[in-house]
Amino acid sequence: MDTDGSGDVEYKEFIDFFSRSKADRYCGMRCVNYLVGKNKREGVGDDEEGACTIEDMMRLLWLKATDQDVKRMMNWFQEAELQQDRIPTPPLLPERKKRHILENFQSFTKGKKDNIPFSELLASGLFTEGALMVVREQFDKELTTGMTREEVLEMLCPNGYLAHKDAKQAVDVEGRPLAWVTNKIFAGWVVAGSEKKWAKLQLPDVTYEC
Repeated sequence: MDTDGSGDVEYKEFIDFFSRSKADRYCGMRCVNYLVGKNKREGVGDDEEGACTIEDMMRLLWLKATDQDVKRMMNWFQEAELQQDRIPTPPLLPERKKRHILENFQSFTKGKKDNIPFSELLASGLFTEGALMVVREQFDKELTTGMTREEVLEMLCPNGYLAHKDAKQAVDVEGRPLAWVTNKIFAGWVVAGSEKKWAKLQLPDVTYEC
């Protein structure tokens, strides 16, 4: 029902929902009149059209639900909302492709060093000086520090793969940047930026088992 993702359900959203569904419209409208008028009767909010919260709807569906029951159901609801944004975990970059990337840098192929200096990255011709400045800021590196194998793989990883098992960012086959997100009730890959809308969620102290 909450098509705009605001966290509550407005009168128009109720009407749209019942117009699309085959539910008992009369019974549905009675619920709407009760729910959207609840805050007005209690003197909460100033929305002329009225709205109700998810908790209000849960208490109407389960009349004997206690505060603890509603809190637990809200945790399940929020977990389900996070799961809607989850995307399949990209596969790991094959070892053959990793070798093809690292073979471009002598520091990795000769002496098996763990770091590659920025001067060699620039000399490889794979990066412009401006691009390397952006990379340095991204990884918070000093000019003399260079980059690790994992960081180089992350930069040059083909779309649709994870550069290594501990990678926390990637790009999917459609070219969208991805991010690994973890909190008290969710852990998984999402399109980067989509997790910002979760700020309104009040995450629980513990994870409940469904």
